[in-house]
Amino acid sequence: MSLKTTKNKILNDCINCAYCVKHYGNLDGKFYLIGGCIHCVNSNLKLTESKKRINNIVKCEYWQPEQIQIDDRRKSIVQRLCKMAEQIDGIAQILEEDNKK
Repeated sequence: MSLKTTKNKILNDCINCAYCVKHYGNLDGKFYLIGGCIHCVNSNLKLTESKKRINNIVKCEYWQPEQIQIDDRRKSIVQRLCKMAEQIDGIAQILEEDNKK
């Protein structure tokens, strides 16, 4: 995890926030963060308000560590995989029934 830190203290910058969506570009098969291309997805903020925070004009009261976003994404992936496994089991049962006929 690449967080901006000062003497082991995490800076509360947008780039390190759970609400920050970063954009990446592919160059020669490697992904790179596109500088300055981040968006705030916090539903409590209007677009103009989020831009003020991203540009560090206003301190953001909604900042949360990006680890929250990472953990939520992992949970979501696990849930989706479990649903997919259930569907695959159902398909396998149908195929077994068809083979018995």
